[in-house]
Amino acid sequence: MVEGFQQKKQEIKKQPDTEMETKEYGFEEGFSKAVQMVEELLRSQKYVTLAVIGSGTDVGKTYTSARLGNKLGRDMSRSIMLVSDMSLLWNNPFDEPDKPGVLILHAEARPGKGVAGVILQDRVFAERAQNVGLPLSKIDIRVYVCRSDKPFRFTMALGTRDILIKNEKAVDDPRKLR
Repeated sequence: MVEGFQQKKQEIKKQPDTEMETKEYGFEEGFSKAVQMVEELLRSQKYVTLAVIGSGTDVGKTYTSARLGNKLGRDMSRSIMLVSDMSLLWNNPFDEPDKPGVLILHAEARPGKGVAGVILQDRVFAERAQNVGLPLSKIDIRVYVCRSDKPFRFTMALGTRDILIKNEKAVDDPRKLR
């Protein structure tokens, strides 16, 4: 287990600095980039896993996830599955195992910190996927969503397929302010 952690850490460190820079986008540009990345990955692999991770409440996690699911489901003949949390991955969500698919983990509130958090999140996800017969070994794309007034409170270890969306249109839910 420690060996795998060290290996993954070395792989991330070996990536060129330009790929480790924070790729920050406004909502529409980041949304389009995420769709493009999913489409590119589906050309070379059967399943794509995308996690939408928020810096806190009311930053647009659920909206981003739902919109991605709608767009990807409408534009592609793919099986799209929204899962509210990795802990809910109790069974294989794809009812047609021969059909390529996209698994969207939405409203992730526990992104972990830095490289160690990414490695742990991938390992836990891979174990759960394997337990239900899904051939998934990692989260392919992470879409981090925040607002200027609700930034992430740690330095993210953004990989080559990670996106940071600064969602300035998101507002606090007035029902939660009571």
